[in-house]
Formats: sequence, C-alpha cells, structure tokens
Amino acid sequence: MKPKSFDEIVGNEDSKKLLKESIKSAKQRGVMLDHIFLAGPSGCGKSAFADAIAHEMGTGFDYIMCGNSNDFQTIIMKLMTLKDGDILFLDEVHSLSLAVFESIYDYLQNGNVSVKYGTTIMNVEGPKVTLICATTELQLIPVPFLGRFPTQIRLTKYNYAQLAEIIMLHASSENITMNTESALEIAKASKGTPRIATQYIKRIRDHIYANNITTITPLHVNAALKLMGIDSYGLDSVERKYIIALFDTFQLKPTGVSSLCAAIGEHEKLVVSQYEPSLMTAGYILKTPSGRVLTPKGMKLAMSYVKNQNI
Repeated sequence: MKPKSFDEIVGNEDSKKLLKESIKSAKQRGVMLDHIFLAGPSGCGKSAFADAIAHEMGTGFDYIMCGNSNDFQTIIMKLMTLKDGDILFLDEVHSLSLAVFESIYDYLQNGNVSVKYGTTIMNVEGPKVTLICATTELQLIPVPFLGRFPTQIRLTKYNYAQLAEIIMLHASSENITMNTESALEIAKASKGTPRIATQYIKRIRDHIYANNITTITPLHVNAALKLMGIDSYGLDSVERKYIIALFDTFQLKPTGVSSLCAAIGEHEKLVVSQYEPSLMTAGYILKTPSGRVLTPKGMKLAMSYVKNQNI
C-alpha cells in the first residue's frame, strides 16, 4: 500500500505539515523542491514519506538502495536520466563511502555533476532534481553532507493506537475483517513498526483462511503469532536467546556483542542491525562502553523467561 498523499500516512503529524508547506511553497513559486533528509528507525515510514512527496509534487521519481560498490556510477546515471523537478530517493544513504558523499556535495550545493571521461573528470550541470536521502544510522552521516539539506525530518516510531489504525487499513486491503482489539494485539507485538505489523497481518491472513475463520479475534492473533515464534511481548526466538544469555550465561555482566553473538549462535551484523535496535527501543537493553547490559525491565523479562523456560 504505497501512499498517494500524506493523508494516507498515519502519525508524524508535524513532519507531514512541514513537508506539505514545503511542497505548496515550491509549487506556487514554480521551483524544485528543496533537498530532504529523512532519519528514523527501520520501518518507521521513510519510504512511504518519499512516495507521498513524489505523488504530491506530481513529478518523476526514482529509487536507489545504497550499499553497492558502484553507488557513485548508479547515482550519476539515475540523475542524468531524470528531468528538472523530478525526485531521486537514496535509501540507507549511511552505507555510502566517504568518497561518494564528497562527490555528491557539489550537486547538493550548486547542481554540478562530476563525470569521468577516461582519465579526465568534467563538471557538468545536472538536471534540477530533488534528492531525498534516508537513513536509520544518522550518526554515520558526515556533518558537511547533512548540512546541505535544507529540510531535515526525524521520523518516530508509532504508538499502539496509530499502529492499530495502520493495521486496520492493511487488513481491509487484504479483505480481512478485524476488530480494534485484534489490531491492538498485533500492534503490541510489532515493536512500533508498520513494516513488522504488515508482515504479521499476512501471516495472520494465511492462518484464518487455512482454518476457515471469518473474523479475527485476539485469540486468533496470538495463535498465529505463536506459530511464527512470536511471544506475548512481541519478541522472537533470537531476541529471547539474547535476553536470556545476558541474564543467565553472562550473569548480568556487561558483554561485548561478539561474545554475545557467539553464545547465541547468530551473526553479529544481523544482531546489531535487526535485533538490537528494537530491544533498545523497547527498553530491554543498553549499549555501554563496557558492553551490552540488561535494564531493570530487561532483567524482569529475563527472569520470566528463565522461570517459564520460554525459549
């Protein structure tokens, strides 16, 4: 469900208002939209915002997922095929190399593109394209790069009520009948992230169709989540092993992530990028200079897991 306007996006009201005003101003003045930087946790709606901006501007739109060795060439090629006023969305921009960041500086500041012909580098005036850059790792963005974005937006995770509203919309698009209590049950397990919620809806959809269920209740939600290995706290098996390891294996001592990942048998990069952010947001763990530690809330959860052997 890609949004066609900001009215189809739930939450982040101040950010939507700011962007609506920027778009209206650009249209009335007949100029390109200022470059926009979006930061926020994974799955909080950065791509949805980029889609809505493009739809409301009524311009061409292209997309690049950063992180490849040929990022610079890809960005230049995309830029040169777009027209004045179009939008280019660079997602996960923190994965660009410093050299690529520096190569984009000129374009952000004066619209020039550096094109290499053999051993010669020429500065060419590129089309007046709005860059929308998004990241989950704002601390990795060079300050000079970030400073060249007139519009900077920090998106936040959703509360249960907002997430339940999103869930109801997606359930309707899947022709699923669901009451508010069931939507809230999914919201509580989704870590404040619409992307996770929509993944759960698809699995719950399969569960009710396979079992000839007509209306979803909280009992059906919990049954479907249990089949997926998701507990009542919204944690999966990896997250539970992580919590238990800090409590039981390492006896509440600050623990380095490499040691922790070795103990639970998971890849370090995966744990750092996919699991730790949600555990920190939920208030279960902290990153300290000495290592990862459980918060009091995390200790309480770990004790319940150990007591019930809920692994």
